[in-house]
Amino acid sequence: MTIDKVQSGLARYIDEEIINNMPGWRKWVFGGASTLLIASLPENMKRWQQTELGKMLGVFDGDDINMGKVYQAVKRHSAKGPISFEIPGAGSLTLHDADVDKIWQYMQG
Repeated sequence: MTIDKVQSGLARYIDEEIINNMPGWRKWVFGGASTLLIASLPENMKRWQQTELGKMLGVFDGDDINMGKVYQAVKRHSAKGPISFEIPGAGSLTLHDADVDKIWQYMQG
């Protein structure tokens, strides 16, 4: 999958599933931060490809990512239960198994 598809899918998921459910000013703060993070994915991907871990994962192929492989690996663990974490300036976020499927669908989009 191209990095463009990954970026587009992540952006759509964040906009439609997260930002649309945030109150007030948090929409702008999280929206702006997520836009910047997603824009930096191509350059970060190139860095990750050069690391030992990046090479061992076997998901990078030039400018593409084997997101099917990533999806299957994450899906195996997401079925065990949700995860919650704090996003500075935005609050707490909980992701469920169904969110992994939604992100995958948005990337397929």
